[in-house]
Amino acid sequence: MELNIAVCPQDLSEVLHWLSNQAAVHWLAPRPRLYLQNEIASMIVQDNGVSAAADYKAPDAHFFWKAGLDGKGQVVGIGDSGIDMNSCFFRDPAIPFTPPGDGKEWISPNHRKVVYYYSLADTMFR
Repeated sequence: MELNIAVCPQDLSEVLHWLSNQAAVHWLAPRPRLYLQNEIASMIVQDNGVSAAADYKAPDAHFFWKAGLDGKGQVVGIGDSGIDMNSCFFRDPAIPFTPPGDGKEWISPNHRKVVYYYSLADTMFR
């Protein structure tokens, strides 16, 4: 079993001492603090790189967005072994995914994420 805890800096020493004396505790390790870098990543993708002097908040740092290309209304084709349509990344409460009778092809131009889905022989819908 793993337990992650957050501790205020002023209490860290006391908490570590207490935890290290517990029989059930076999390992203590710091957990890195992770930060999203979406603004920087989007600038790298749109500008083919980034320099130390680059300002990702500058208006001209995102050339595609500045030109009005922000992904709205875009359709992208992807080939994969399947999609979990119950995943929060693909589910659309307004347009439920109902597999077709033959279990092969599903089309819905109004779905929020998936407009066309064609399954192969080993695809199973739940």
